[in-house]
Amino acid sequence: MIAALYCRVSSNSQREKQTIETQKRLLADYAEHEGWEISGWYIDDGITGTSIEARPAFTKLLSDAEARKFDLIAVTDTDRLTRSDDPRQRAFIEYILKENGIKVAVANTGELLDLDNPMHELIHTIKTWMAKEDRKKILQRTIQGKKTKILQGKHLFKPPYGYRKSEDGTLLIEEAEAKTIRRLFSCYLTGKSMYHVAQELNAEGLYRRAGIRWTAGQISALLKNTLYKGEFRCKWGSFAVPPIVDEQTWQAARQQVVSNTSFAKRRTKQDYLLRGLMYCGCCGFKMIAKTTYPKGKPYSYYRCLRNNRSSVCPMPTVGAKKADAVVWELIESLITQPDVLNRVLSAERSDRQSEPAIRKELERLDRKLKAKHHEKSQILRLYRKDLISEADLEEQLKEIKTAEEMILATRALEESKLASFHMEKRKIQDLESALGRLRKDIDKFSFAQKRELLRLIVPGDKIHRIIANPDKSLDVNGVIDFRRLSEPELQPTGTDYSGFGLSRSP
Repeated sequence: MIAALYCRVSSNSQREKQTIETQKRLLADYAEHEGWEISGWYIDDGITGTSIEARPAFTKLLSDAEARKFDLIAVTDTDRLTRSDDPRQRAFIEYILKENGIKVAVANTGELLDLDNPMHELIHTIKTWMAKEDRKKILQRTIQGKKTKILQGKHLFKPPYGYRKSEDGTLLIEEAEAKTIRRLFSCYLTGKSMYHVAQELNAEGLYRRAGIRWTAGQISALLKNTLYKGEFRCKWGSFAVPPIVDEQTWQAARQQVVSNTSFAKRRTKQDYLLRGLMYCGCCGFKMIAKTTYPKGKPYSYYRCLRNNRSSVCPMPTVGAKKADAVVWELIESLITQPDVLNRVLSAERSDRQSEPAIRKELERLDRKLKAKHHEKSQILRLYRKDLISEADLEEQLKEIKTAEEMILATRALEESKLASFHMEKRKIQDLESALGRLRKDIDKFSFAQKRELLRLIVPGDKIHRIIANPDKSLDVNGVIDFRRLSEPELQPTGTDYSGFGLSRSP
């Protein structure tokens, strides 16, 4: 009989273990023992068995089978032929072999399967199904193994820029690259665009690995990656890694990215004060600014992004001039009102203790601490007079020490509250100074200055929005953040100043 010998391994690791050579040796010995004439070798090295098209040698084998160049195909096991989940592929292979009378010889078991024989066909079907199930189990074990290693803090892939892998697979900081990343964050927080940051890094010769130049897209991806603040995320969870920048810097850069998205300069022919800040009250989509020219005259408005050719939003358009005027009038009136600070901060003060109450609590804690010191002296005096045992002394001192630690911890908490009051006073003074400067010239602001003021006092995150409602009212509750006037470094506050009746109708 004439035999075609087929070998296949599905991974590089199997290739490194020389399983192809092992299969060739087994098949050669098997063919020699059976006295078969070898028509040729067909070898797919490092190719999965789940697809016919991906295996050039197997495709050639089927073609030669249709030409009836051999009587049988010898393999080490039936799963070498296919491990596909697709029944159509398995049926196609069986059809080619049955139509041309090709038998399948299995070297590991010594079986010679004739697919025209119903029993042999059943055996082949069962073994093919077992091979498919075995492949599924291997995939599941591989995935679970990867998941376990990742959740243990081990990085399985090429380490990202700024890191290197230790011997146990954990990430360590590559200081030379980390220095470039810190330079990148620092440069971006000065107000430069991602494009200009990339240009500056390339001009200084601070390239990526292999001398690849920075692009704006790569800068964007890096700024958004939580890895650099010390948190690696994947679909199975997250784990801590050494941070390259601190949490505060990362959050400031993230806030800057969101803010720049809303306030970036556009090549627009018209000025839209609320561009990037207004959202639809019906579906929550961002509203985009548009200008049309009915009867040759420009008309600017905001419309829901969802309202396009494929879908219709019930939200009517909002006139840009009216909406811009209402919001600017609101901001201007709030800044120029002398009591604006008390209105904004009153909600935060309502659930706090007053400064005199904290000082009174500190005095009470000091008296309790002094009493415990006196109690300790009394216990020691009794011990010296042999009125209590050493065991009683140790027990009493232990109780006193525990009480003192609790009093000191409570006192430290109260002192931190008092310190926050002093810090808030300084912030209020800075804020009053900033508002005072604005009050003088706010009525002379140009459009660019108004947009810059919005950039400072309107948070860039999507939690704070100007909502356009179907009744053509604007809800701007929770938008104004006056702290940013005295904190231009764009520190995220997450404060919601709703409840002040900051709603106007255009």
